[in-house]
Amino acid sequence: ADYAGLKVSSELTGDGFAPLPLRLADDGKGPDPTKSDGSFSGTVTVPKSADGALKVSGTLTASGLSADTRSEGGQVAPGALPVTTALGPVRGDGHPGDTVTANLSVTNTTDAPHTLKLSLADVRAGLLTVSPAEIVVKPGASATHEVTLRIGPEESFDGRLDDGPLGIGGTVTVQDATDGDRTLVRTPLSVQVTPEPSLLDRYWWVLVGAVALIVVGVLVALAWLRQRRGRRDPAGLTLHLLSEDGDVLGVHTAGHGQKQWYAFDIAEAHSNPRIERRTNGRYA
Repeated sequence: ADYAGLKVSSELTGDGFAPLPLRLADDGKGPDPTKSDGSFSGTVTVPKSADGALKVSGTLTASGLSADTRSEGGQVAPGALPVTTALGPVRGDGHPGDTVTANLSVTNTTDAPHTLKLSLADVRAGLLTVSPAEIVVKPGASATHEVTLRIGPEESFDGRLDDGPLGIGGTVTVQDATDGDRTLVRTPLSVQVTPEPSLLDRYWWVLVGAVALIVVGVLVALAWLRQRRGRRDPAGLTLHLLSEDGDVLGVHTAGHGQKQWYAFDIAEAHSNPRIERRTNGRYA
């Protein structure tokens, strides 16, 4: 048969008992449904003394091949725990140095205080920290505590934020230190970290507002200067040339001046006097 050379060994390990051998067979008997199909089956009884973690390990060997070991973990189903907890969703986003919060509900059903320990798993050191590290639950107390995850400083990311947002995953674990570090809850966390915005990104609206004010100020100043020049420009003024007796000898309408001055002179003063514009006129 194709699987004739395969050999499998297995054992059950865990808290509160010595390792137990687990016989696996591919003989189509008992828990194994089909003979020689390459699927090995077996059963083992969990000892009454088992308390906490369980792990089943199996090693497959064959002639000419390296041994391959696989394992699967689990927990002994507990009875009523002295302390029960419930941790809300642990997710959020922020910049380096910001915080993400979640609520931890705790109930102590005993007449003694219990100390709970909070920790992070599967997270690179320095990227996230959890606080408080410990919570003391009074006898018979039921309360909700705020759990805070603080995002590490920018240098702890080793430049990985230069390419954009970075997602951090991991697990928040709460253990009862008073009850032999029994694990009460393991909750996945998800934090999206974005780079700290630059001063320009943070205050761009101030810069835009300042530029707008400057533009408005310049336009107002130009309008004021134009209006002022318009008031001082002699264009449109009517000049009357009068005789000694007060008779009107000539009328002249002034044009635009030179630097607000309109220079003119009296032409043919003795025969046919009239006002003429002249750049270097004696009158202005």
